[in-house]
Formats: sequence, structure tokens, C-alpha cells
Amino acid sequence: MFEYTDPDILAGLQGGHDYVLHQFVEIKVEDSVYLTSYMIDVVPSEISIANEAGIPVTWISGLLTGVSTPAKSGNITQEIQTLSVGNAIGAQYGSASEDFLRRLGENFHGARLIFSAYMQPIDGSIITSQPLVRNTGIIKGLQRSIQTDEVAITFSNSFGKLDGINELRTTPGSIKRRNKEDTSFDKAFKGLKRVTLKWGT
Repeated sequence: MFEYTDPDILAGLQGGHDYVLHQFVEIKVEDSVYLTSYMIDVVPSEISIANEAGIPVTWISGLLTGVSTPAKSGNITQEIQTLSVGNAIGAQYGSASEDFLRRLGENFHGARLIFSAYMQPIDGSIITSQPLVRNTGIIKGLQRSIQTDEVAITFSNSFGKLDGINELRTTPGSIKRRNKEDTSFDKAFKGLKRVTLKWGT
């Protein structure tokens, strides 16, 4: 979690100016893959965005076609997101031996995936010091669309831990599991009589 101090980020979040979010995805396989939604490849000498280990790498553009946001469900213990990679047998991976799925390798299942999003004010440069979003997930599966040649990567994410075993709800039963003597939630959700006040005489 970040405490934002950059004035452009604060202004953007408060509606002070328009901005674009650029997505960066790091897939931790044997030969790690770095993708970005930025309009051109991000070369370390031009824009300083390092990988998770802090090493400057080149982020490939033109392949990342979208990342779904976490669904807002009642139970998010097994929250799943989907990442779409387009043109997976073309451009950067133009031959069968350089196919995107081959690049991920046989041990892609369970590989870590790090997703980040950075702000760029419409009239400014991309702000690399403070990502607006960053979460880490584990790849659950891959599926290629025959019609579009697009690869869908499903992965869990760190938000899935929010509904864990340490949850505390405002019910008598929830607090009693922690402390049988605690009565602070005993009246939670109990109905109250309507009180009518008469003003004046």
C-alpha cells in the first residue's frame, strides 16, 4: 500500500487533471516475460521501470490487450483475474518456436505474475515512482482462442486473501469466537423502536 505524495498523482485522483493508466505485467517463468500496455516498448534508458528484482528490463508493447479488474463478489477467497495477450503467434513471437505459450514453458502453472499500473497525466510524463495498482498472483491456467489467436491467462491475486480466517464481523457470534466475555456486538442487528419527538406545544 502506498501513501501518495506525488502532486500529479494526488491531483489526478482528486479529479484535478485527466490521466492515462499504463499496465505492466511481469510473468515469472524460467525466461521471464515483460509486457506493457504502453504505446511503445519501454526501454530502460528511456523510462526507468525495473522488474520486481529492481533490474532494468525492456517491457514489450503491442501484446497486452487487457487485464480484468477483480470482480466484486461476496466471497473473494479465490478471486480470479484474466489477462489477455493478443497476436500471440505474430510480431514478437512470429514463428512456432517463438510462440508465446512456448515462451512461458511447461511449468507455467503456479508461476508468479506481478501486475502494476502507473499514471501518466495527459500533459506530462509517466510517473514511475508510485504505482497506482500493484498485486501479485499465481497463474491458474492458459487458453488460446483459435479465432483470434489471443491467449487468456487466468491468475489469482493478492486481494483473494481479504476474506481470510481472521475476519471480524459485527455480529455477536463473530466476537464471541475471539472472546466469550466480550458483549460489544450483543445488540448488533437488533431492531430498535421508532422514536417520535414532538416539538413545541
